[in-house]
Amino acid sequence: MRTQRIVTLFHLLTGSPDRFSLEHRLFNLMIILVILMSIWSTSYNNNSSLPGYIVIPSVIALGVAIATYSFSRRRKQFAETMIYPMIAISIPIIAIICFINSGSTGPVVIFILAFFHIFIILSNNKQQFTIVLLLFINVLTLFVVERMQPGLIIPYTGNIPRFWDSLITFSVSSLMLASSTILYKRNYNNERRNLAQRNIELHSRNETIRQQKQMLEQKTTHLEVALDELHEKNETIQILMKELNHRVGNNLQLVYSLLNMQESEIPDLNARQSISQAKNRIVTISLLHQKLYRSEQPSDINLSAYLRELCGYLVQDSATPVDLQFSFDPPGFRSDLNVSIHIGLIINEIVSNALKHAWLPGHMDRRLTLKAIVEDHKRLAMSISDNGSGFTRHDPSLLDSHFGLRFVQSVLRQYAGNLTVNNNAGGVVEITMHF
Repeated sequence: MRTQRIVTLFHLLTGSPDRFSLEHRLFNLMIILVILMSIWSTSYNNNSSLPGYIVIPSVIALGVAIATYSFSRRRKQFAETMIYPMIAISIPIIAIICFINSGSTGPVVIFILAFFHIFIILSNNKQQFTIVLLLFINVLTLFVVERMQPGLIIPYTGNIPRFWDSLITFSVSSLMLASSTILYKRNYNNERRNLAQRNIELHSRNETIRQQKQMLEQKTTHLEVALDELHEKNETIQILMKELNHRVGNNLQLVYSLLNMQESEIPDLNARQSISQAKNRIVTISLLHQKLYRSEQPSDINLSAYLRELCGYLVQDSATPVDLQFSFDPPGFRSDLNVSIHIGLIINEIVSNALKHAWLPGHMDRRLTLKAIVEDHKRLAMSISDNGSGFTRHDPSLLDSHFGLRFVQSVLRQYAGNLTVNNNAGGVVEITMHF
């Protein structure tokens, strides 16, 4: 309890550790000791009825020490530059006190050494040499002046004043040295403990980091092995897909060739037309397969390019030349595989039907127009028109029993679609579907 009170009093006089640095508190302690020594010196000299020229230097030292202490406590941050004004003021005062206290044979020299020792501790590396030089010059000057002007030295009037002056000076100097040593030793021990604790924490963190690094290296190794396996599987899948696509293409070509051979051997016109329609359906699927096989994005198809190529093939296969006019908005629209194949089959049925039934024999200026618009990437509106004779009630393409019409209507029902036919300078088929 008593120790705690002493520590509290010490912090009250020198400043709390959380607000003042170690150097700042030591500086304040040194000034407090100078104040105490000046108070004692002034009181003793005055009570001893000594002359004014002996009392006044102690009073001046007391005033300077109090002013410096007040300034130091108001200043929240310590700076080494505060030392030099203190030295500049203290040197002449200490010199006068030294002369009026028996010179080099008195105790003031001990105080000078302790005083400058504190300054050396407070200063940084560069300023320490300057302060040591000032100490040497100050002491040397005192000895030189004392040697050359011995009349300036005022000896003690007796042994009792020498005793008390030596006792107080020695006590204050010892207290200054002991306090600075204790403060720095405690601070050093605290720093060592904090450093040791930080080293333990850093070692623990380094160990944790090392373990995490090992885990990451293991995971990286596993991931690299898994990635190599995935690359091998991917290459195998790509090879199998190429082989599969190649075989699918060959099979479609084989079916088309067989139908073509069968068509040439059948004399019945209706049967040959049915085989021709089957061939066109095979071509529709084959074109889509080629698009998938060559596309860098096999999950969807450029619908505009696919329909243009399909219509071009159907028109080219017609016995009579047909002028095809094709437009698609937006031009580069892409759709998935199922939608593309269903739209292709619908276009195949309608265009094939138009090429067979739209124009009367002998009609040479044949035009077929296909317009498609995709709205909001969800709704497709298509119009297939020709400049033929238009639709009649007995047109085969309008019979519900016709396979092509039933197929188109079946597909449109899957996409909430609709099909309408009308005449406008020829036949017009309009289709809407949602996807």
